[in-house]
Amino acid sequence: MDNLENVQIEMEELGRDLGHERYDNRIKKAQKKGAEDETLYGRKKIAEELPELTEGFKKELRKKKNLSVPVKLLKGVVEPEILAFLTLKRVLSTISKERSLTYVGMRIGDAVEDEVLWSGLSKKGQKHHQNLIDKDKGASEWERKTALQYINDRYEGVHKSWDEATQLKVGAFCVDVLEQSTNWIEVREVKSANKKRKQKRVFATESMRQWIEKNKDKYRNLSPLYLPMVVKPKDWSIHNLRRGGYLTDAQEAVPFVKRKIPEQLSLIYHKNPKHVFKALNIIQCTKWRIRKSALKLQKIMLEKKLTLGLSSKKYIPHEDIKLTDDMSYLEKKEVKKVNQGFISQRVNRLTHLDIAERFQNFDKIYMPYQVDTRGRVYAVPTLNPQGPDYVKALLEFSEGKPLGRHGMFWLKIHASGCFGVDKVSFFDRIKWVDDNLEDILDSAEDPENNLFWTGADKPFLFQAVCEELKGAFEQGDKYLSRMPIAFDGTCSGLQHLGAAFRCMLTAKSVNLLPPESVRDAPQDIYQDIANGLRAALLNSDDEMAKLWLAFFAGVISRSITKTPVMTYPYGATVAGFQEHIMKEIVKPALKEGLLTLPKGDKYGQKMARFLAEQIYSVIESTVQKAEEAMNWMQETARLIAEDNKAIAWTTPLNFPAYQVAYETEFKRINTRLTGGRCQVGFRKQLSDIDVDKMVNAISPNVVHSLDSTHLMMTVLEANKEYGLKDFCLIHDSFGVHAGDSQEFFILIRKTLIDLYKEPVYEKLKMELDSQMLPDTQKKAPLLPACGDFDLNEVKEALYAFS
Repeated sequence: MDNLENVQIEMEELGRDLGHERYDNRIKKAQKKGAEDETLYGRKKIAEELPELTEGFKKELRKKKNLSVPVKLLKGVVEPEILAFLTLKRVLSTISKERSLTYVGMRIGDAVEDEVLWSGLSKKGQKHHQNLIDKDKGASEWERKTALQYINDRYEGVHKSWDEATQLKVGAFCVDVLEQSTNWIEVREVKSANKKRKQKRVFATESMRQWIEKNKDKYRNLSPLYLPMVVKPKDWSIHNLRRGGYLTDAQEAVPFVKRKIPEQLSLIYHKNPKHVFKALNIIQCTKWRIRKSALKLQKIMLEKKLTLGLSSKKYIPHEDIKLTDDMSYLEKKEVKKVNQGFISQRVNRLTHLDIAERFQNFDKIYMPYQVDTRGRVYAVPTLNPQGPDYVKALLEFSEGKPLGRHGMFWLKIHASGCFGVDKVSFFDRIKWVDDNLEDILDSAEDPENNLFWTGADKPFLFQAVCEELKGAFEQGDKYLSRMPIAFDGTCSGLQHLGAAFRCMLTAKSVNLLPPESVRDAPQDIYQDIANGLRAALLNSDDEMAKLWLAFFAGVISRSITKTPVMTYPYGATVAGFQEHIMKEIVKPALKEGLLTLPKGDKYGQKMARFLAEQIYSVIESTVQKAEEAMNWMQETARLIAEDNKAIAWTTPLNFPAYQVAYETEFKRINTRLTGGRCQVGFRKQLSDIDVDKMVNAISPNVVHSLDSTHLMMTVLEANKEYGLKDFCLIHDSFGVHAGDSQEFFILIRKTLIDLYKEPVYEKLKMELDSQMLPDTQKKAPLLPACGDFDLNEVKEALYAFS
């Protein structure tokens, strides 16, 4: 065993230990906050014990003689299941600490009183409370409780608050039922600190402590921090599907397919998709290294607490947003929510920088990869080239390649794309770089003081490109570039559907057609849909159309339609569009007082629905064949699912994609403690297929299986024809060395043509129809007819991937 293998073994043990440390810290925080019931093992225990404790409460509440005060108060008022849930939740929240019976009882009694209060409200009062909660999504338990008391005190006055003695009696009763019904706890008298009197305390039983430790260890071992490798990952093959990439068993094994479905695994064994194994093995043998200059810049920013003017969307701020006295309650609540998000993002940033530091002195590092059930390719390590902008900037190819004849051109194209100048022609992108060359070189020389780079869409990646350009201008064609040059598809899902069904309208919208002139800008489907939306609103007599036009001041930007268009080919519905519009447009606009609502639309839901329907209609008319294809897939999936069957299909590279979604059962408990219906415990998988989920998932899953096929075909062809070994791949983004980009630019288009010149969907139809029962096959829908788009046009489509 060579030295690097020894180092790799140590790294795998380190990844395990770092994962353990991360998990232990989460548990400690939960225990400190009294939130042990929210841990994985806590939720599991509640789900396991809920039925038995519910029966215990039912038994007590059925008694008819010698009724205790708690039974009199609760009988017929609070459901046994709710009592069981509240008791389990309150006790488990601090189960690892010894608490007095008074403390535990008062917490349970307080929660149970809320249920009694709620039950006593009129239907109008209950509805009023729910309206208050709906206005404040994510309200805390305290906020929900306050709203409940407000309604009772001001409008109802039905419930007279329990005194502490009553709360304690109710809580102690619940603890007693728990002790009698389960083997969770025991109540014992112990001497108090001053030893003058005894105090009843609640202890976890020995078996409970052992159960907690066993399950803590179980989830602890399932939480490794996967690190890059310093030796080549183990190859995937039919003989190695369960323990790929890493050398040892120190951490949880990485399977070939992320989600372990026995039926799919059996299909993989049967089909033995050698080309998929080969493609993945090539990808994970790409040699990487840490870009030290990017690491240095980010460390300086961290140590000096610099943001260099970057917005919070581009760089997580070092400090929380400060609360001010002039903020409203809801504004403060929103700020707190944003700050909470910053905390987790800062933890991620520190983790990424720590890993980068650990690997910065290795000349070569590797990323193990695996696939999902559709065959899509994913990097395994926490630090990987599929990460956010600042993480991508930390990585570069280990082996530099000379720019050669075309490398400078593609380096400039990549630079303009990273900055955000990508809606113009190649000619104008090159011109933009040349016009801003001085600022670009200054950004490379002193990024801490020359801040031109901070204006980029991807600032850290752009700053890294600035350094590459500096080296290229100093050394010319012989400069050894290590920057992956990305070729991104234009709305990839629609590209694949448009190419497969030869849809001219779709092909034009997503740049599968050549431009009339090399000076022409690429098509921008997001702006095309925005223009179509404006026309639809202008032609509508609906009041809401006029209100939206007034809000947009007659100008609708591509940002309004981008997310709906991107998600459309993956099965997004009008309801999904509506939710996005509410979150990103309506709520912020109402907060600023910029949007006028029609009568009867108190929160803007009707306005959002109207705009969502308009956008959906415009998209449908723009990508007609894609819409037909999606409908065909959904109708077919429904027929198979209604026969209670999973769906499997084989990609052109012989990978058996698999889709299954079972109906699930989980307890919904209507408790005011968490405000409305509370989902308890883990879902229980049933034997019946969830038809709606299968229908909604089929279009994105099929398309993803095909975009992954295109990616793998491109890798295999590039390796075979040009000997390329280094790839930076993110689903519909293909990256290679600048010096290899000219050939690769042509190759991506060739492989897309090769993929769809075969009858891909005809084969898919035969395979899906064969999975139907004989009677069902008679109902199978016809495959949509193809349009008149000539697939060979893709050869000259400059902006299909750019």
